[in-house]
Amino acid sequence: MIAHHYAFFNDLSVRSQRLNEVMKVLTIIAAIFIPLTFIAGIYGMNFDPAISPLNNL
Repeated sequence: MIAHHYAFFNDLSVRSQRLNEVMKVLTIIAAIFIPLTFIAGIYGMNFDPAISPLNNL
């Protein structure tokens, strides 16, 4: 009975470690692409040259 609990917690620990690794990779990917998406969104907008100083970017 006790061995069953140890196996359960060991499996839970392994799954938690794997989830940690996956979340680390996804965080790195998001940290790269979110700013790039923001910059592309700013440069992709059509600004009115008579009104906006951002048209010169």
